[in-house]
Amino acid sequence: MVDILVVEDDEVFSQLLAMHLEDLGHKPTVAHSLDQARSFLQKNTPDAILLDQQLPDGYGLDLLKEIKADTDPPPVIMVTGVSDNALVIQAMKAGAYDFVRKPMDEVELDTTLNNALRNHQLSRKVKTIRLTMDKKV
Repeated sequence: MVDILVVEDDEVFSQLLAMHLEDLGHKPTVAHSLDQARSFLQKNTPDAILLDQQLPDGYGLDLLKEIKADTDPPPVIMVTGVSDNALVIQAMKAGAYDFVRKPMDEVELDTTLNNALRNHQLSRKVKTIRLTMDKKV
């Protein structure tokens, strides 16, 4: 079971997204604000994060930068209804794995999420192998 943090202020959209993730066998946790997301992240490490850009108490991009400052951050997929190419570029430069626009296509989201999880798992394996190799040298 994969733990997914959904940071989304829209109650209906976040419920639909959580139900979809549950149908896929994932365990979603919903935070409706940056403050709720930060509180969750202080105690938990999700396998991936779906992060809205515009939240009642700030911008998802700010939280993305905080998450990416961690030593082994989970992949973050930005999710937003704002169609601003400059925002996409900023998010990718800040370390977002990908960017999905609302209204989203479930297949696109599933593919993006699966790729992010697989890529993160492979990155962890490579780090482990490198550490093992460094110890042998």
